[in-house]
Amino acid sequence: MRQPQSAQCRVDATPAIDARPEQLFAPINDLPLSMVYTIGILDAEDGSSWFPVRGFFTDVTRSARPMVAPPGGDYTLAPEAADCYSGPVESGRRDASWGFRQPDGTSLLTLNGSDVELTEGGFLAIGGDAVGPACRLSVDHRDHPLVYTSRAFRVRGRIRDCAVDGVLFVDAIHTLPGRSLFPSPYVESLQVAWCSFANEFVDGSWESGLLLAGRDGYSALCVQHDGQPLAATGRLDSAAYDVEATEPGFPRRVTVSGAGQSFDWRAPDAGRWPVMSHYAPDHRMRRGTLQRMGAGPVRRSLALVEGYVDRMAEHP
Repeated sequence: MRQPQSAQCRVDATPAIDARPEQLFAPINDLPLSMVYTIGILDAEDGSSWFPVRGFFTDVTRSARPMVAPPGGDYTLAPEAADCYSGPVESGRRDASWGFRQPDGTSLLTLNGSDVELTEGGFLAIGGDAVGPACRLSVDHRDHPLVYTSRAFRVRGRIRDCAVDGVLFVDAIHTLPGRSLFPSPYVESLQVAWCSFANEFVDGSWESGLLLAGRDGYSALCVQHDGQPLAATGRLDSAAYDVEATEPGFPRRVTVSGAGQSFDWRAPDAGRWPVMSHYAPDHRMRRGTLQRMGAGPVRRSLALVEGYVDRMAEHP
């Protein structure tokens, strides 16, 4: 795997940050918007589970990758992916909203204050409001500085005329002109495991954030609880991984601690993404649940881990 020119970086984590749409489309730390990445974790009333994924650059969107899993099963690419739009987009403000649209004006992603709407190919329409403010990682890297802003939205809607609900993460990436996260030193060598999550507690409160375990300073923990900062650090105290022994090998447990908090992500015998050729051979994604040690009872945990199992084996 190709190594970056510089593998040294420092991460500043800021939870509970104001991230109105107009701020996401403007430069942050003198870095322009590179792309907006959306990924959902949705459960359907028929027992199936969905992962709608799409990346928007400011002038073009690549093909969507809606993933679907049967009850208790693993994910596969939904056949509707072939009909999802890819091509030029208009981005920025239209009337009171911000987002991405096809050239004919058809909305794909719409952000309005703390509300979001996502539509795909006539088969998916979801919308809702933010579970809290955003979390932000500012990465000081000599060759590839980065600002990563993530906000979780609780959403409802329909897929294939079936009711769904869950969470949609809307992540904005700011970096140098002409660069993005894909490719970058972060995905090529520095990241080991990344967890995006949103937990709904029995008392009605929500907790969301990012957990990042990596190499050479690329680690962070950034979490908000019901609109208030809970934990933020650019340096973890510990990280541990458990990977399935059978090929192709998926993570089944990731634990991290830092800033006085400990988190435990676990996966059932399900929720695996297909191994995809356009990623590194050891790249894996999987749905699971996340528990914060000492937190109250959770009604629902929606948590995704993306990582590299060879790197996990090198850093047990």
